[in-house]
Amino acid sequence: MRIALAGLGTAVSRGHLPAIARLASEGTLTLAGAADPDARRRASVGAGLPATPLFESAEEMLASVSCEVLVVATDPSMHADLVVLGLERGLHVVCEKPLVLTRGGYDRVAKAHARRLDLGLVSVHQYRYSPTWTAMSRCACLAARLHLPFALVVDVKREGVDPLAASPWRSDIELSGGMLADHGVHYLALAWMVDQHLDVLAGSRTANATGERSGVSVRIGSGALTIQASTGNAVRRTQVTLHIANVALRWRDEAFDVVVADRTVLSRPVATLADRSHIDALYEHLYRDLVRNLARPAWRGHRTAEALAVGRALLVLLDLTSAQPPRESDPVSLRSASRPRPEHR
Repeated sequence: MRIALAGLGTAVSRGHLPAIARLASEGTLTLAGAADPDARRRASVGAGLPATPLFESAEEMLASVSCEVLVVATDPSMHADLVVLGLERGLHVVCEKPLVLTRGGYDRVAKAHARRLDLGLVSVHQYRYSPTWTAMSRCACLAARLHLPFALVVDVKREGVDPLAASPWRSDIELSGGMLADHGVHYLALAWMVDQHLDVLAGSRTANATGERSGVSVRIGSGALTIQASTGNAVRRTQVTLHIANVALRWRDEAFDVVVADRTVLSRPVATLADRSHIDALYEHLYRDLVRNLARPAWRGHRTAEALAVGRALLVLLDLTSAQPPRESDPVSLRSASRPRPEHR
């Protein structure tokens, strides 16, 4: 599989390139080219990619190299243009989260994909590959299939902008979407894995000089998702808890507990989503999944449905938490199936 990479920021250096290098060493993937308008980034990253042609723009790159997949890893404001560019060139597209941050961008992406249903559109929701989530999701999916009430509760605390991911746009909520687009979107994607019927019920966000506080409430089939995400904290923490009747599966940082009737019956150490190195390591699983399954139409359709449904759910939440109320024409109830539905295009 030959891929082209648009964007050479910190996510690429930490996650994408190490994963690409591992698969390239196995002969399953080739980096055909990379592009970034920043000459300093091209020089810095290019020093480690002596055999890879570098370009100033994605347009120039795609006119010069042969590839099957375009990976979009720029800042969010450029995502829509580059996703549409890739689809119009007949390429599968892998796009960093968030897919888009505007209704106009979403509509352009959805319409471009509707013209090329044979192509895959995959969002980088790599939390799905964390082993602890894999175990929790089996229980959540079973509850959803049996129509049992369940609650998925997420609490994300961060000190501030991750110094390992510090780009100027990240500190501007209007440009980045804040904690909802940076963290909340991952949990929307995890919820979509459990039940592909998401009803966004409520969202709130406050921001000032001391930090940001965001809250989310989403109905997931017979269950519910609640997200609390904040910056400006004294500690860095991530806790994900799944409640089913009197059983709780609690993933708090490096510990995973099974609690029955308020009594801990099992506890073991695990990797934490608060650890940047764990998040970065999950990119390898993403690329392995891509190499194994991109040729399968059912897989492409499923992951495209996820990208569009989660992208639209995020836009509803951003509307709810912005100074402007959501427009009446923008439904809060979001439905999706294993393949993209017409209302998502």
